[in-house]
Amino acid sequence: MQRDQSERCDNEKRKVGNHIEEIRHAKEDARIREMVVFLRLRDWRQKHQRKRDGACRQQERNPAAPHRPSPARQSGHRPLAMRGSQ
Repeated sequence: MQRDQSERCDNEKRKVGNHIEEIRHAKEDARIREMVVFLRLRDWRQKHQRKRDGACRQQERNPAAPHRPSPARQSGHRPLAMRGSQ
């Protein structure tokens, strides 16, 4: 008796589920949500990749000033530790 009643309840739930769109398409909705999240993350990544690539290209075109040695090295003056190793 208990089993028949639970089977009937399950069947009734399925019938109701087929009439309620959110329940009927729950699996499809989950796939759609996953796809939307995937596409948004992909677009975000591509956008940031383009920004990063653009900054690198701009830096290649306009490099920073070359490294200038400190005034002590420009004058040929060597630190004490290096004087004896000449």
